[in-house]
Amino acid sequence: MIAFILKTPQQMRDYITKIRAFQILSGARICCSECRDTRWDVLHADHKDGRGNTHRNQLGMGGTGAGMRTYRWILKHPKTARKLFQLLCANCHQLKTTFGFVPIESEE
Repeated sequence: MIAFILKTPQQMRDYITKIRAFQILSGARICCSECRDTRWDVLHADHKDGRGNTHRNQLGMGGTGAGMRTYRWILKHPKTARKLFQLLCANCHQLKTTFGFVPIESEE
């Protein structure tokens, strides 16, 4: 985990919310479900079925602040969240968005 300076009490609350949501999605070891990257600052909650926009619209959660609202939703609905979401790093998330899956590199 990297060290950083929180500027406001709200940033501290948001940080705690995000970490708690990550724990729900990945268990004891917070990491990308594909590559196992553990740097929390590059991790994203990803809709497994790729329908994040639809889900946010159903919940009225689009626009500014949608990320934190999604993390709070995960805290309120942990069982459903584990079925709908996975934790991906920024790289794996982009690969999934671009290709529809995360290509697995062969180890030669």
